[in-house]
Amino acid sequence: ATLDREIACALLPVAPEKITPSILKAADEIISQDREDFKRWSMALRTTDQILAYDRASVFGVIQSAPAKDTYHFPQSLRSHIDNWLQANGQRDANAVEEKPKEAAPKDDVKVTNHGGGRFSIDGMMSETPS
Repeated sequence: ATLDREIACALLPVAPEKITPSILKAADEIISQDREDFKRWSMALRTTDQILAYDRASVFGVIQSAPAKDTYHFPQSLRSHIDNWLQANGQRDANAVEEKPKEAAPKDDVKVTNHGGGRFSIDGMMSETPS
């Protein structure tokens, strides 16, 4: 399931291992209704470092253990809750693939050439090996 669908499911009173087709349908309705709680949780979790590496139970746990039902109304409290909860309780998904940032080319290898008329070429900014 997508992160948004996981978030919408977690907003329902259901355990992460009990996702049924009717729960998925209710989650899709939350998303299509553009509910305020869903939008705020979604934005906060999307900006959480490596959120896709956490398992479903962690996503559910961080949402369902919020200190107050309206925590999402307070961005700083929400961010603090997410970061602290994941640090203390979050479990990485064994199947998640962590993306490592590609290394930038050393600055000495970058060559900028002025071709005149406002045209430039820049060589050496990307690695030559295909990914």
